[in-house]
Amino acid sequence: MTKSYYLDTSAIFGRAGGEEPLRRILKAKTMPGAHATSTQVLREWNRIVLEGTAAFRNALATARDWSDVVAKLRKGFGGTPSRNWQVQHWITNSETTNLEVAEKRAEDFLRIRTRMLFKSGIETIRDATECGVAKRSLEETGKSQKPWKYQATCKKGESICVQPAFLREEIERAKAAAAALESSDDEQHQRMGKNSAEALKALENGNDEGTKGSACHGKNQIGGDLLIALECAEDEVLLATDASFIHICPAISREYERVTIPAEP
Repeated sequence: MTKSYYLDTSAIFGRAGGEEPLRRILKAKTMPGAHATSTQVLREWNRIVLEGTAAFRNALATARDWSDVVAKLRKGFGGTPSRNWQVQHWITNSETTNLEVAEKRAEDFLRIRTRMLFKSGIETIRDATECGVAKRSLEETGKSQKPWKYQATCKKGESICVQPAFLREEIERAKAAAAALESSDDEQHQRMGKNSAEALKALENGNDEGTKGSACHGKNQIGGDLLIALECAEDEVLLATDASFIHICPAISREYERVTIPAEP
């Protein structure tokens, strides 16, 4: 019997752009299927894919040759360059260095392929938080140097979601997940749990600021993984490559399956 999975961002990204053994395992588990995910996952996916597409198209806009594109995509902090290069590979399939052809492929990627990569095997995208950021698309800026942008966050004062209300309804489960993260041996998980616990405590006291806007996700804010897990249904298995769910899922009575690259014999 095929399991009903609920996919985290790491599972969706991994089956599209992970190493071959990881891609193969994740594709086998999710296809065919009628699985689920969350708009919180879509928000994270768009932050990676649409920001990467904007960076690629901006590089193309001022490039004289392909070496210019390479140099521009290598710039950035943390994992940004590697994510941008992954998106470039999805767009071009590493089959062309022709700047005009690459731009046409980028347009096609935005119209069709990015949705296909995300929605393959996905029947349901839950939206209990009514995330307005997840609905955003690439925008033209009118600037010659950087003609494209993607706004991946919102402001605390904006009312484009109902995330605080959702968390109030799920407050006990959310606090249990935060406490489980705090008890982890991993410093990043501990920090996520601590920040989540503080935001949830403030929420109970009527302060929404720690649960919306630019404070609603990230390792130094309320945990995106926590928000994602809360929308997993009782009869589903949360599928991911991230280790944080090892702590979160038992705390909220959800089953979790972590996929990693098999060790070589």
